[in-house]
Amino acid sequence: MIKLAGRFPKLQAMHDFYHHLLDIPDRDIQTVQWQHVVSRIMALRDLNLTTASNLKPDVRKLLDSKSRQRLDAVDIASRLMRRDNYLIALFNKEILDVSIPIPFLGNRSIFSETTRWHVNIAVMDFVFSGPNGSFNQDFLRERNRRNLVARMRVRLMYTGFISVLCAPFAVSYVLASYLFKYFTVGL
Repeated sequence: MIKLAGRFPKLQAMHDFYHHLLDIPDRDIQTVQWQHVVSRIMALRDLNLTTASNLKPDVRKLLDSKSRQRLDAVDIASRLMRRDNYLIALFNKEILDVSIPIPFLGNRSIFSETTRWHVNIAVMDFVFSGPNGSFNQDFLRERNRRNLVARMRVRLMYTGFISVLCAPFAVSYVLASYLFKYFTVGL
């Protein structure tokens, strides 16, 4: 319930975007084809570029051609999935290693929901700390590396500290919810 309350402004903005700008009513939202949404977004973007009054004709022509070239279904999907794709790349490039050695079984990867929360708090929220949750451009500059490493170290320490403080409550919650969920199954 608390998550819903925190996300309500973004959900309302998304509703307004689909309903008013893309002209997709609530009854069609679950059945509309992705290609239809993409075509509406492209039309909306092209319409806004041509109605801007402060653009010179050559700039308008350049932006108009680029919008048609760059904005397609794959580009929109990659923008929507940017955080998830970045997280996947961290695992594929073996930057994040969540494996633990288990005797007689070797290394086993364990990526629980709690681990995902910790990675989101410590790493992903740091990397995507730009305006409106966009990629932080400081990561692209070599000169910022030492500062970013120091800040990441502090974030990891704080995340670990908070995790240790919250662990008894988290374990109690998981045990209680498991007990209440499966108590009547055994009877």
